[in-house]
Amino acid sequence: PSPSPSPSPTPPPEVPNRPPFLSNSLPRITVRVFESRFYTIPDDTFDDLDDDVDSTRDLKLTLRTLDNVSPLRNFWIQLDSSNQELLILATFAELGSNVFLLFAEDADGAVARTTFEVQVDPPLFIASNTITQEFDTDFDTINADTQGKLQLIRSISTFTNVDPSVMQINDILEGSTIVVWSLTNVTSAEHCQTVFDLYQRMYTESGVTPEFETSLSEFGPLFRQNGLQLRGARSEER
Repeated sequence: PSPSPSPSPTPPPEVPNRPPFLSNSLPRITVRVFESRFYTIPDDTFDDLDDDVDSTRDLKLTLRTLDNVSPLRNFWIQLDSSNQELLILATFAELGSNVFLLFAEDADGAVARTTFEVQVDPPLFIASNTITQEFDTDFDTINADTQGKLQLIRSISTFTNVDPSVMQINDILEGSTIVVWSLTNVTSAEHCQTVFDLYQRMYTESGVTPEFETSLSEFGPLFRQNGLQLRGARSEER
């Protein structure tokens, strides 16, 4: 008789997806009113035992209010999901403790979540220095987009090599878009001279420096009508 056909191998049992889980809670984030803050979610916040997940970076993060509502674009805290970074620019309305939900989702749609707190303290009132800069970009577009505002502030910070946490955004005004900011770590006439030197990297008697113009080109041309006010040092008006 002919040999019996070999039985087909039994496929291994399908391993069910294991959902992500919270590995380390986020610490309280403390900011001041008008302070720009960029906070990267630590890569060990969430974990997942599946082979294709090594850290939080392999999961999709979503930010929601404590009422489980996704923030509008003009809300004072945003999540840049591609960089897993919180972007924060609080006003007086946010003074005190603010609690949010953070969700982590794997490729199969399984979700873990945690809560975290943002403590908003009163602003520092800086009298020693004020820098005013005007950009040829639509005010309504910038004003309706917190992430866009903070990316503009980050571009200024990157060019000037100033930590954004010491940039107090006193106002963002219409006229194309006017940004008024101060350095919170400037407290004396000696430090004011440092601000004056920084300002000269951005502006000269003839207008905007080419280097500064290039570094902020995505926000449109910079107008020459900008100003620097220093108390206890030199004062320059453009």
